Amino acid sequence: AVIPFDAENFDTDGVYSTVTSAFTAPANGVYLFWYSIYTANTDTTNGFCFYKNNVLLNFQAGGNGYLSFFGVTQDDHIQTASAVVNLNSSDTIQVRTATASDYYTGHSQWGGVRLS
Repeated sequence: AVIPFDAENFDTDGVYSTVTSAFTAPANGVYLFWYSIYTANTDTTNGFCFYKNNVLLNFQAGGNGYLSFFGVTQDDHIQTASAVVNLNSSDTIQVRTATASDYYTGHSQWGGVRLS
């Protein structure tokens, strides 16, 4: 599922859509993306990942797609991850769940910046 981040703090180029929760690259380049997701319910398995153009960005050799995963307890916790991604103009990036996961958007955030 796409995580519905519905607010913006800094987007001078207007490249993030609060409707689709997607970042759209304004130009070709190398971008850094990160997220910090607060899980606040009773799910014992929580995994999150990035999708590029609606396709899982799988950074693992055996690959289940998790960029972050926590499956030990039902305690509240925060998962963080970052990734450097090559994008072409108009490519999109979203943060999604990689498994049945709970999250609380009130204390979660994500962002991106073009490096070159």
